[in-house]
Amino acid sequence: MAKKWMSIGLTVAMAVSLASGVTVSADEEIDYSGRQELKYWYCWGGDSETWDQWRMDEFNKAQDEYYITGQYVPEGSGVNNGKLMAAIQSGDVPDVIVCDNSTAIYSLVAEGAFEPLDEAMETVGFDWESVNPAVLDLMKYDGQTYLYPTNTDTVLLFIRNDMAEAAGLDVTNPPKTIDELDAWAEAMTKINEDGSVDCYGFIPWLDDGSSQNWGVQFGASVYDAESDTYNVNTPEMVQIYEWMRSYSNKFDTDILMGFTSNLGGAFSPDHAFFTGDVAMTINGNWFCNAIAQYAPDIDYTIVPLPAISEDLYGGTPLTGNVIAAPKGSKNIEGAVAWANWCQTAEMQEGNNAIWLSLGIFPDSVTELSRYKANDPAELMVVDVTFHENSRFFCVSPKTALVLDGLKQVLDTAIYTNEDIGAALDAVNSTLN
Repeated sequence: MAKKWMSIGLTVAMAVSLASGVTVSADEEIDYSGRQELKYWYCWGGDSETWDQWRMDEFNKAQDEYYITGQYVPEGSGVNNGKLMAAIQSGDVPDVIVCDNSTAIYSLVAEGAFEPLDEAMETVGFDWESVNPAVLDLMKYDGQTYLYPTNTDTVLLFIRNDMAEAAGLDVTNPPKTIDELDAWAEAMTKINEDGSVDCYGFIPWLDDGSSQNWGVQFGASVYDAESDTYNVNTPEMVQIYEWMRSYSNKFDTDILMGFTSNLGGAFSPDHAFFTGDVAMTINGNWFCNAIAQYAPDIDYTIVPLPAISEDLYGGTPLTGNVIAAPKGSKNIEGAVAWANWCQTAEMQEGNNAIWLSLGIFPDSVTELSRYKANDPAELMVVDVTFHENSRFFCVSPKTALVLDGLKQVLDTAIYTNEDIGAALDAVNSTLN
């Protein structure tokens, strides 16, 4: 997910662009003679671009083997709009890219769009023993490594403490199961005498309440890698949609549709969680930053996303940005060196200080300022991110098609009375 980088007190040197396209700091020149150029595509503009230019500059100052030159390429560094594939076909490719859409880029891995990284990772001494096991499926395809995550993001349950207290609920003992979540939602929902809703306790599909995120919490598996087959019509997936439908059946469908379609985004002062129209919502760790900006006076708690049973509780659906070397990259070792640099404590610090994103090495969190300060939100994100139940949903060559199909099933479940199993079977037909 591309995020707008906000100032966090880091000293980010103003950058200037040389004729060569190399980004260096304004107050010092760097001698690039004898170095290998590393051409890099990144996918964010604005303040995030300023930050990434600072990160490139620090990389150039920290070693003398490579110099990285960056170019902003929208839509996931060309992954989402076909620009990257066009570059690969022409033979004029960057050496390394970063993409904020792990689903789309994994699909391109299966199409042969990227170079394997294993040899280069062995050369630089990548520490496989220390990596978060949850990211391994995303990193590898057909036994080889193609993607290197720069960070992981988590999905959490956000609870308004004032509304929980008013409903007689104890946020120190939050809901762990779906049944408990339903009870909390019921207790915090406020319906007026005329039938209108003053406050929704919870809406399962609001914000990051996607089918794939709930799929992790319901223990759903829709892809068999061994046989390379898909089946989204499983008891767990049916259970998810029946559960969501139970919420839509509680309220007037038209009113509910209007409410959910007109909400402000996460980074908006009129988000329903900020205005008190929703007492609980699920969102990513970055939502803490949105609250700090737009509703700093809200007293809230973040906890792991409830699961269908307690044995699945404690983990989270994972997302994140990934680095890859496109087919034809002339500097694969440099690409891996850049990816390793992005995992250093100094580079992870900035990302974590604002967004609470974490790297892929659990032991590295001890060097982060928020962690050293025992920040409650940070400690929660760390626990959830590296929990044994955390995972990516359906890492496969057709994940993008899976997710598109499940979006349609979600609409079927919450806005119609059509058969859920039949809608899931329609997705299976497309996939297989």
